Amino acid sequence: MDAIQKLKSLRTEKDEAINNIAIGAAIQFIPLIILGLIPARFPSFSVTFLSLISVGLFIPGWIAFVQGTLGYAQSKGHHSAWGWLGLLSLWGLAILLFFPDKRNFTKQQSSPGDQNPFIHLNLIELTLFPFMAAVALYMTGVCVIAGFSSFTIAQLLEIAEQFSYWPMEAVKFGCTALFCLYLIHQIWQSRLAPKAMLGRLQAIQLKQILLITIVDLLFALSAAWLTLCGISFFAPGYIAERLERQSLTTDVPTLALWSLSAVVIAPLLEEFIFRGIIIHKLELKWGLLPGILISSLLFALLHFRFDVVPLFVMGLLYAFLYLKSNSLWPSICCHAAYNFGIISVPLVSRLSSKTTFDNTDEMIQVYQQSVQSNPWVLVPILFASSFYLIHFMWTIRPKTNSQLPYFVNQSRLATESAAH
Repeated sequence: MDAIQKLKSLRTEKDEAINNIAIGAAIQFIPLIILGLIPARFPSFSVTFLSLISVGLFIPGWIAFVQGTLGYAQSKGHHSAWGWLGLLSLWGLAILLFFPDKRNFTKQQSSPGDQNPFIHLNLIELTLFPFMAAVALYMTGVCVIAGFSSFTIAQLLEIAEQFSYWPMEAVKFGCTALFCLYLIHQIWQSRLAPKAMLGRLQAIQLKQILLITIVDLLFALSAAWLTLCGISFFAPGYIAERLERQSLTTDVPTLALWSLSAVVIAPLLEEFIFRGIIIHKLELKWGLLPGILISSLLFALLHFRFDVVPLFVMGLLYAFLYLKSNSLWPSICCHAAYNFGIISVPLVSRLSSKTTFDNTDEMIQVYQQSVQSNPWVLVPILFASSFYLIHFMWTIRPKTNSQLPYFVNQSRLATESAAH
């Protein structure tokens, strides 16, 4: 009984440290992010006032952040002095993340309920922390490139959005690779079985994947074009920026790195996290349906794009596929095929189009006319694809008392191992 209480105390200690870090980071950076998003036409006195608030909040946020890193280092079984790395803010957190957890909970026997490996995972530590660390490392890479090139940091960040400079794509690729290494590290620490999470390759049905991907692409593209057309009337600058980003480079190294990230790494990483880990973790606390809905919403919001609804539907679709097949491979394949389609559309459009525009207003006007002249095509496509996706998800919907794929596969693997 004492061992169980000690284990619960250690978990609470670590969870409190993680919460302090998250709260400290939010207090430090959310006001600065809001300040950066304020339009240039905003009154100068209001900007000054918000700047003072941001500076005033940064110090207490930093203190809370460092208190969290001190506790975080100690909760992982290291001397609390290592927590002073938090003085380096997100850069210090990036180092602390890779410290081995000497108090690995899964090695300690407590109660039968604790045999579920998802109990020991903290979603903030698993997803938010490496994201923040990746941002810090990404900005470091940008600063290094700026030091060795003729570009400023602001120019490099703008270039990065246009996928037109291979060193920037290499930095993104490196940050993604580090994120993957951290995920592998956490999986090893928590004793999760990757085979049980991924399931069988035999669950892949190419005809079904191709059909689902085509319909999902039609739904997403028609919804996006109609939405952007509406946005263009009250926020033309946003549309102009998106259209300019479609002027993709034909530089081979840049395209290769970008395509590898979008078609291979992103589907594997996102499906493993959102459909694999997050659904299993949230099901423990709130049940299966809330777990599916919340994981899909997080998937949509964390893309930081305007097309939240298509991304949310995509998250639901892939979650249902995973739960129906007990394998992540179908959703990984669908995701990869979808991303391939999404990056191919602007690339083909750019290579085939010979139209040039003298100014931004002309570009937006042509875009509005192209969408408005074809509503009889886009609207029926949107409704037909929506109907098919809803019908398909209804036919494969999981039962509320369904056993989750990880445990189905774990039992199957144990049976196969015993048979051999």
